[in-house]
Amino acid sequence: MKDQDDATFLSLSSEYLEAAIALHETPPMRVNYSAITFFLLGHAAELILKGFLYMSGSGMADLKKCGHDLAALVDKARLAGLPTDVELSNVKALSLTYASKGLEYRKNLAAEYPCRDVLLHEVKALSNYVLSRVWPVT
Repeated sequence: MKDQDDATFLSLSSEYLEAAIALHETPPMRVNYSAITFFLLGHAAELILKGFLYMSGSGMADLKKCGHDLAALVDKARLAGLPTDVELSNVKALSLTYASKGLEYRKNLAAEYPCRDVLLHEVKALSNYVLSRVWPVT
């Protein structure tokens, strides 16, 4: 039995995406959830991209080499056939902060973040595209 497969990547990505949506739609009261929302969106994008690449023939060893580098995953996905009309420039913009664990551990460093609304839109569109390949609507 395999440790991972496309269904594992995609089901987990959906959970992270749904959690990000819930936080994004909840107005902050005393706590600002923006770093957590960015992390959840980054992790959802990572898992969706890895699921797409796995379905496209990439092995686990190849996916592990990419680590958490969203930009590298996007580039590999494009080479594997992910169309350019699935816009991912904001996912790529999050890559450096996400891959460096800057969203998991507070650091006293300046960081740039993409627009959260646009990032959410991109991750949703990516998820919809990939999931429509797995479970086509008839």
